[in-house]
Amino acid sequence: MDSTTANLSPAVEPVYRSGALKYLKNNLTRAHAIVFVVLFVVYTLLTFRITNAGLDDGPEHDSRVFMSTLCTMAGPLTGAISRGFQGCCLRFSLLVMTYCAPVLLVCVGLQFIRIPDWRWRRVARLVFWTLGWFIWFAGGILSFGHALS
Repeated sequence: MDSTTANLSPAVEPVYRSGALKYLKNNLTRAHAIVFVVLFVVYTLLTFRITNAGLDDGPEHDSRVFMSTLCTMAGPLTGAISRGFQGCCLRFSLLVMTYCAPVLLVCVGLQFIRIPDWRWRRVARLVFWTLGWFIWFAGGILSFGHALS
């Protein structure tokens, strides 16, 4: 018995080893974390610079810049956040999200599916991981094109 099933009761163990769960495995590595942190920091800084320069000066300027920067993880919704969820900005952000979210879902989902051993498996997983998060965060920058115009 391996360490992942050592604490499972005998009644649960056969279910764990059979069925859909046998195709799932956590393949996240330190490289995945580094890629995510680097992309997150870069896009957070871009969000701050774009909103600080693009938003109108007014009484809510600092709070909207702060909220947009804080919510960088929201990806395409950061444009709507920067404008206080105005109707047109929210619609555009949700439109962008309909393209970015499936890409992120597929690319992150590929990290947990067992695939046969082949030479470039780790590289392919890291490329898909990077691509998914890149597109998600780029959707936020794209949403600023409407929100700050």
